[in-house]
Amino acid sequence: MEVTINYNGQAVAVEVTLEVYEFLDRADHKTENLFHEQRRHWDGREFDEYIITTEGVGVYGETPEEYLCRMETL
Repeated sequence: MEVTINYNGQAVAVEVTLEVYEFLDRADHKTENLFHEQRRHWDGREFDEYIITTEGVGVYGETPEEYLCRMETL
C-alpha cells in the first residue's frame, strides 16, 4: 500500500506493508481522538489521564489499595 508521509516538510509517497499501513491508520485515529479530547476540556488544561478518570463520566474502578483503605475506615 502507498502512504504519504511528511519528511523534512516535504510530502513523500512510500510503499508500505499492510501491517504498517494499519498501524499508521490507528495512530492517525489516536491523534484525532486526542485532539477531540483536548478540545472537550473547557478550562484549557492539557490532556491528562488523571483528569479524565477523576472528572470524566467513565466507569470508576476501585483499586485494591483504595478498597482496603475504605474497609479499614469502616
